[in-house]
Amino acid sequence: MLLVPLSEIFVTLVNRLVSKFVKPKILPRVDEIDKGINTFVIVPTLLNSAERVKEIMSRIEVYYLGNKMDRLFFCLLGDASEEKSEVVEHDEVVIKAGLEEVERLNQKYNTNIFNFIYRKRVYNDKQESWLGYERKRGMITEFNDFLINKNQGTFKVNTIKDIPEIKYVITLDADTELVLDSAQKLIGTMEHPLNKPVIKNGIVVKGYGLIQPKVGISITSATASTFSKLFAGSGGIDIYSTAESNVYQDLFGEAIFTGKGIYNVKVFQDLLKNEIPENTVLSHDLLEGSYIRVGLATDIELMDGFPARVNSYMLRFHRWTRGDWQIIKWLKNKKINGISKYKILDNLRRSLVEIFLTLSFFFRIFLDTIICNFFPFYIRRN
Repeated sequence: MLLVPLSEIFVTLVNRLVSKFVKPKILPRVDEIDKGINTFVIVPTLLNSAERVKEIMSRIEVYYLGNKMDRLFFCLLGDASEEKSEVVEHDEVVIKAGLEEVERLNQKYNTNIFNFIYRKRVYNDKQESWLGYERKRGMITEFNDFLINKNQGTFKVNTIKDIPEIKYVITLDADTELVLDSAQKLIGTMEHPLNKPVIKNGIVVKGYGLIQPKVGISITSATASTFSKLFAGSGGIDIYSTAESNVYQDLFGEAIFTGKGIYNVKVFQDLLKNEIPENTVLSHDLLEGSYIRVGLATDIELMDGFPARVNSYMLRFHRWTRGDWQIIKWLKNKKINGISKYKILDNLRRSLVEIFLTLSFFFRIFLDTIICNFFPFYIRRN
């Protein structure tokens, strides 16, 4: 029972030693970006109120102000909540707010770079409810398909019109902060010749189809509650949620994708569109990084939020754990390499730590009870 918890200590020690003795590898990047390189910044998220739409659009406005550069577009990629019917009352409220916010921002800055997308619900037999097709993975896949083939998919509202060919997409979570000039740094890293993806047998074998920045915990969320004050400081250790460690990058030249970064649209769509079956994977980031090869740019940092309450943290952890066990069948997949399979196994090991710690605690109570009840003479004597 102690073997799994002890393995966490062992892995942490190895990571510390590697970080101390192996020289960090910084991904090269170019400072001058060609005029033909167009990039979209997207925030895929569930929307169920006008207030939520305004909140995210305000964040996108801050992203724009901190990353003013030509050929950079922004989009709130909104998904419909899971419901018992195809259309619910708040849909029209969300759509109205989204269109108003896009118009407000475009008029305010005299531009047309701000956009809004809202998807229809489709019926899911396994869930027995109406929701966005394949949730976040479906949103990004359909968005890529629209950029390449102009296919509207399940988009109910789409304000994107007359845009040039998009080469890269920067995808962010709703609580991620795109800090000053980080978009240009990410694009410059993708554009460096040494980082250009080389595809063989359906996967990227050299270079990167995706670059992930280092992700830190924002001060605001880290101090939002007693819980976050106690646990947000673990960001430098938990390589899965914060990508703070560069052990995988330093040793093997590839990292773990955690859902925030920049990717090559064509490479992403060509290699992943038909690789993950429908209704099979809840947490897909690690798989996507395994197919298109993700590099960790440790000199570029984004700030992320941290759950303020225990129940929010556990819901997130539960979602990750489900996803980790759902991709176990990819251990037999011949396309992904050995280090990617080790990442899957390591996530499975990590997901068992809390369970085995709990079992060990109750086993000790059980053992003490047995000793006290059946060996009283031994207890008195000792």
